[in-house]
Parts: sequence; structure tokens; C-alpha cells
Amino acid sequence: MLNHLMMLYEDAFEKMKRGTKTIEIRLSDEKRRKVAVGDLITFRKSPKGQESLTVIVRDLYPRESFRQLFTDFNREELGFSYDKMEDALEEMGHIYSRTRERKEGVLGIRVQVVA
Repeated sequence: MLNHLMMLYEDAFEKMKRGTKTIEIRLSDEKRRKVAVGDLITFRKSPKGQESLTVIVRDLYPRESFRQLFTDFNREELGFSYDKMEDALEEMGHIYSRTRERKEGVLGIRVQVVA
């Protein structure tokens, strides 16, 4: 079992802390491909990283695109409050480039807070 360290924007961090955001979504880059069910992830709240939250990985959902994740799961468990999928996709486009999304794919990580 590994413990991975990742940063998380404040809004998403608070939703995960409350238990309303249960799936973290990331590019399926080299770092995320090392994540396995049963691993721990320690999220640090961005931008300063002074507060942390540890979760256990319950399931992994590799997909080709963020659109597929937004189709397969409800917006609350993904941590989004948008009524339109296009608005959520636009926000993801500010974080990750479409080129990297197409090249690497994406990963949904179902988590449960442990500390």
C-alpha cells in the first residue's frame, strides 16, 4: 500500500472533507497510473498546502475523456455544482489541456476519508 501526495483546490478539498465529493478526477499521467485500490492519498489544500486530508482509494475508473466521467457519474460525487456538463468541461480545460487529455486519458478515483 502506497501513500500518494496530491494538491486539491480549496472548494474540492472542502467537499471531499464533508464527504460530498467522493470521486477525484485527474489525468491518467504517470503519477496517477501508480495509484491502486487500497492505497492512501494525502490531499493538501491548495494554494498553501497547510491543511491535509487522507483518503483510501476504493475504486478506479479509467476513461478516455472527462466527458465520459461526467456522463458515467453524477456531478455531486465528482465535486461539481454545474447544471451543464459543458460548464464542468470548460473548468477542467482550465486545469488540463485537451491535448494531454487525449494523449493520457483520465482517471476517476473513488475515495473514502480516513483522517
